[in-house]
Amino acid sequence: MPAREQALHGVRGEPELHLNPRAVEPLKARRWYLGPLDQSCNQVCAIQGGFHSAATAVVGTPAQGGNIEDCTALLTALLGNDDDVVVEGTQGAGNGIGCHLFEAQAGRRWWLTTPDSSPDVVLVGA
Repeated sequence: MPAREQALHGVRGEPELHLNPRAVEPLKARRWYLGPLDQSCNQVCAIQGGFHSAATAVVGTPAQGGNIEDCTALLTALLGNDDDVVVEGTQGAGNGIGCHLFEAQAGRRWWLTTPDSSPDVVLVGA
């Protein structure tokens, strides 16, 4: 997608993602999408049956059950290249986006530990 930033969205329903052999088990329970910058997880997942709250345990903060290993496995499964490192960080502006792709930064792949990830967050103009 041409957006500068893309969030990961897990939806209800049968798994659709073709995972590499090193992907962790929780990833196999959901379909995953990279959504555009100007849409929330709820918006991206609406036509696919809706955002599944269990996805938060993969892409969310430690308090929500997420971790950098699951974020790394998911981004690797979606984007390939095991060598691309996921950077851990925080967001002071209040956008709870969790595990995401940010192409404008050298690190590109990010997992935010605060604030809590929300399926309603829209990152317009980030």
